[in-house]
Amino acid sequence: MILPPSGNAGSAPSSRVFKNVLLLLMATLLAGCGIFDSGSDATPQGVDARALHPVLINGKWGFIGGDGSVRIPPQYDEARFPSGGMVAVRSGTRWGFLPEADAGSSITVQFAQAGDFYEDRAAVRPEVTAGYGYIDPSGNMVIQPEYDAAGMFSEGRAAVLSDGLWGYVNATGEVVLSLQYSQAGRFSSGLAAVETAEGWQYVGLDGETIIQPGFRLAFAGPFADGLAPVQTTEGWGYIDENGVLTIPVRFEEAFAFSQGLARFRSGSYYGFINTSGEVVIQPQFDEARDFSEGMAAVRIGSAWFYIRSVDGRLAFLPPDGASGAGDFRSGLARVRIGGEDPYFGYLNATGTYVWFPSK
Repeated sequence: MILPPSGNAGSAPSSRVFKNVLLLLMATLLAGCGIFDSGSDATPQGVDARALHPVLINGKWGFIGGDGSVRIPPQYDEARFPSGGMVAVRSGTRWGFLPEADAGSSITVQFAQAGDFYEDRAAVRPEVTAGYGYIDPSGNMVIQPEYDAAGMFSEGRAAVLSDGLWGYVNATGEVVLSLQYSQAGRFSSGLAAVETAEGWQYVGLDGETIIQPGFRLAFAGPFADGLAPVQTTEGWGYIDENGVLTIPVRFEEAFAFSQGLARFRSGSYYGFINTSGEVVIQPQFDEARDFSEGMAAVRIGSAWFYIRSVDGRLAFLPPDGASGAGDFRSGLARVRIGGEDPYFGYLNATGTYVWFPSK
């Protein structure tokens, strides 16, 4: 079912009234916060016409290209966003993969569970009673399904779980860091956060301890932009790659950096800091996503909208009153319209529908 483009010219008066009231409400909420700027336009991000985006049409999932044309007709019960040149799809209870490029090869729908491709490896579970292993883009089982859980590959390593302990394997399945950790994160900047009996620390690609903070950590996150979020008994802060707490513990929640900015929570509201620890977008959002392609989806009350990383100002308000808003991928962002039985559409960086909401 295709939802009529109610945000365009000729839309129902109730939709136009809703949008005008919402804009007025946002202007009031954001006045004095340096965010609302109805006279500024977002800088359009280049749309990749070759990229695939999952769409729901008459209850089945298919894919469109960046120009909004249907590339793969709707036929799947579930479909994910592309990752590593492949996209995971489900028919009934079984998963397979499609190539993002026209010249690629498909992997037959056959797995009980499947992750996404990273570094030419995807974690799969052949049967619900089997373990997890890894396949390559040709569908070959290159790491046998013998693990209780399996993470994504990053920097040539993937975390795997067996008998309650985590370790790391390389792309050929060799265990390069023995199964010894109670928790294990992905590698970034040559470092991975792991939890041992002595607490959280960061190890290198060969398992050597690189960072062992001089204070007890309740949790340690991945590095990005040279910093990693860490949690102590007093709250959240950030350490650098030398283990120095360069952004002091002062947040109630903190997340990894993305495009030079990181989300944090103060009280009930989310804001953003830069890599110097300066608050560049004040905490005022009930919900916020990371920045991607220069914009981030945020929510105040029931209103979702997008802000710009360059100045934190309003980029655009999705038409029709979105009940959810996703990250930008290859120039498009997916928005959700409605509640339990929602429609899904795609907007470009100017807030214009490339695919009107459908379900």
